[in-house]
Amino acid sequence: MKKIIILILLSFNTLLLIGNPARTSHVYPYNVYGGYIFFKNTSSYNQYWEVERIENPQGGFYFDQICLEINDIIRNDHFYHVHWDNVSMFDASIIDPNKHFKTIRVYNTDTGVLMHVFNFGDNIFSIISGDGKINSVWEINITD
Repeated sequence: MKKIIILILLSFNTLLLIGNPARTSHVYPYNVYGGYIFFKNTSSYNQYWEVERIENPQGGFYFDQICLEINDIIRNDHFYHVHWDNVSMFDASIIDPNKHFKTIRVYNTDTGVLMHVFNFGDNIFSIISGDGKINSVWEINITD
């Protein structure tokens, strides 16, 4: 009798897992904002970046340093998943990657010489496609 009850419970649990709408539904309960950021190095030297980020970033890039060799291009995801209940309260201005750092210092990797310093308010990330809110692409390109 115990074996039959256990078999029934296991079968019932299996059916619950298979039929769970959260597992099979393709509708997500959030909107996606943002896009991608491309970091490009078209200069004649290898670069090392030190990024001093703002406190409590809600998106953007989450790294403190990056190395770019000559002709490197690095893509970084820059997405915000905003639940449907919070869309009316979402501040779309925070999507701009120019608002996610305090300073960025760019060094020549081979010599250690400081080449550029970018401060908060410098619009170094330019939008190359999209409206800046949904499916947008930004880039930063350090040249000589």
